[in-house]
Amino acid sequence: SRRPPSRSACAMAAGFKYLAVPFSMDASTTGTVVIQEVIIDPIDRAAGLLSYCRQSRSFSSSALLDDCQWRARLVGRILDSFDRPVLVLYMFIYLFEVPSWCWNQDESCGNPDIILRSPLAMRMPTTLSRPLQLFLLGALLTHEVCKGIALGVFSFWPRISIAIMSFSFVDNSVACINGYGLPPEAICWHPLLRPFIFMALSRSVQKFAEQAWGALKSRPVWDLAASQFLLLIFWGWFGVLLFAHTHEGDSYFDGFEVAYRSLFIMFTTANFPDVMMPAYARTRWVVIYFALYLILSLYMMWNVLLASMFSAYKASVAENLRQSHGQTEKQLEIVFDILRGDNSDGIPKETLRSVFFACVNDSGCSEWNRKRADLLMALSSSVGNGSDKSEAVSKESWLRLAHLLVNPEVTIVEQKPYRAPQWLLDVQNKMAYVVDAVVFVDLVVTALQTQALLVSRGKGWHAPWHFKLVHCTCGVVFIAELLVRVAAQRWEGLKKDAYRNSMDFATGVACSGMGIVSMFYQRYSIFRWTALFRVMRSERLLWRLAGVRRAVKTLLYLLGTFRSTGSALMFVFYIYSTVGVQIFGGLIRSDDERLQDTDFGKAAGGYYANNFNDFGSGLVVFFELMVVNNWFIIADGLGSVLGDWYRLGWMFCISFYFCIHILILNILVTSIVETYERLIHENAPIDARYRHSANDMLDFDDPGSGGDEGLNHSVSCIGLGEEELMCVEDSAGQSPDARDDMVRVLEGVRIAHAPPEIAKCFSKSITRSALPARPA
Repeated sequence: SRRPPSRSACAMAAGFKYLAVPFSMDASTTGTVVIQEVIIDPIDRAAGLLSYCRQSRSFSSSALLDDCQWRARLVGRILDSFDRPVLVLYMFIYLFEVPSWCWNQDESCGNPDIILRSPLAMRMPTTLSRPLQLFLLGALLTHEVCKGIALGVFSFWPRISIAIMSFSFVDNSVACINGYGLPPEAICWHPLLRPFIFMALSRSVQKFAEQAWGALKSRPVWDLAASQFLLLIFWGWFGVLLFAHTHEGDSYFDGFEVAYRSLFIMFTTANFPDVMMPAYARTRWVVIYFALYLILSLYMMWNVLLASMFSAYKASVAENLRQSHGQTEKQLEIVFDILRGDNSDGIPKETLRSVFFACVNDSGCSEWNRKRADLLMALSSSVGNGSDKSEAVSKESWLRLAHLLVNPEVTIVEQKPYRAPQWLLDVQNKMAYVVDAVVFVDLVVTALQTQALLVSRGKGWHAPWHFKLVHCTCGVVFIAELLVRVAAQRWEGLKKDAYRNSMDFATGVACSGMGIVSMFYQRYSIFRWTALFRVMRSERLLWRLAGVRRAVKTLLYLLGTFRSTGSALMFVFYIYSTVGVQIFGGLIRSDDERLQDTDFGKAAGGYYANNFNDFGSGLVVFFELMVVNNWFIIADGLGSVLGDWYRLGWMFCISFYFCIHILILNILVTSIVETYERLIHENAPIDARYRHSANDMLDFDDPGSGGDEGLNHSVSCIGLGEEELMCVEDSAGQSPDARDDMVRVLEGVRIAHAPPEIAKCFSKSITRSALPARPA
């Protein structure tokens, strides 16, 4: 169909030419664009909407309806692969570029021996960093706009991200011309906007902000925080009256501001008992004043405040999950209506099977995926109270399956996993024990070399020929076992036990590489680094201990909690460090007379390296403030260089303390406690919660059990063939673990249990394995 000529249509046609979208452009002066009609397949549209739902993106009923939206989706999918690396690169450019405080000065930013800074700073001049930022911002902005067009709606966070990135793009463009960007000259806008761009594009930070805001709105939290503040006010007033015109008063209670500052520092336990000693040396009774304040504020009211935050945060998380579930339910109903069409009974099973093929990007495994699709439909029906033998899938069955398809925590395996021959698995398990024995001998030799190093006081590295033989043998056997493991598990199996394989590959390659280097370069430092990597291989032996293995797997299980809170922690660190560079950049100098007589200038030879002369140094300062110890020395130094604005330095550090210790770290503790309780209360050992090896994968052609339990702790599982599938359909409604089975089928893992009717179909008895009961 022909459309009126327009600049945007011509630009779009030219821009999407490489995407093979059918169009042509007339050579006439009218510039008419000829765009062929695009017929939208409901199955492709449903698969596209499910992928957006899996990414927690809201869409409208008009999403992916026309050719423009599909073109935008194509561009968005191309940029999806680069979205996260581009964002990471954009955020961490600031570590290497010229600090913003000296953009309008000489870009050398002064003498580095006087204005101390990180060795990473000043590596990238603004003539290179600004064009690079423009390119990265353009990619991120294009990605967000294309996704919004494809979804048919721009929700809250995409609108915020587009607005901030557009402003930052304009400011960066102007900075390429005038050197500082948009006015006023004292404020450098695009570094300040980076953390907010990160927040607008990071779902983890958004979830944390929404849940934390819901907790902070709680009335009990505000009441307890106000009580804590009032206690500080009146207790400081008591101290001013109690210690007036004494050595204690002149040092720590010389006025209300000094008194409140001293009590707050004591609340953080950073200056106790120093704050008490002048009065305590004169009379021992003053301990009542200080001890009573700590008991009331730190040990009673503070813990009650934490409990209130704990309760409010749990309620906020539950409310957010309820809203998210409701939003997902509405979007899945939209997809259901698309697939159902005019069929009032539901979605035809053949249509649902095609949707599953589209979701897994089926390539060469159609028969395996067809059986998986049939099994999923049967299991989704078996969750209900009755069997569903109709040719259409009901809305309830669809929602059960679709909720798992869009769950980002469920890994959807696309291709039939490789299954190694049994003899190769036996070789792998036997070689694992041989490697452990050789690594133990290698560690003993390395310990003897370390002792010889200490005796010789660094004069050389003791390496006789028999020690070298042990190291060489260990390296060869270690690499051989890794090669056998690769052959037995392939890429899919290695990903299932990512921690164990990553550690072995890292230490094995590092030790072998350093050993080869040491053969050609006989340097003392190379021998020490080689020994360090050899000692790291002791982790493999510790993995054999059940207690250590359980502890590591528990930490891995809690990684999701650390990831969410860690993203929020990075956001706070980034924004405070960026602001600190613009306020305190270039002010902390080793020749500043205002600092030489302070604790900042005298403690540990001087705290001059703790500065905001560059972004990286600021991050280190805030890590020190998070640890709390001696934070008041840093705050006093920052206040001293501001002159009359010294209170700003103190408020800067105190506000960071509140953000980290009252909000983020408390929520981290809350999340860890809640997740760990959920982990402990579920009736399954932690060893079984970890990912399974490649030989536990669903294989309809081989219904036998999986590999023996070895280094990777494989679990015996049961596969389902066509006969067993019929038994599943006949026994619908009798499997209490059908949702868990659906998760395992999606992940390509064999079903570990079955109802009695299914068990009768097997020639051998079925025993429930150690696989955990996964939450729905």
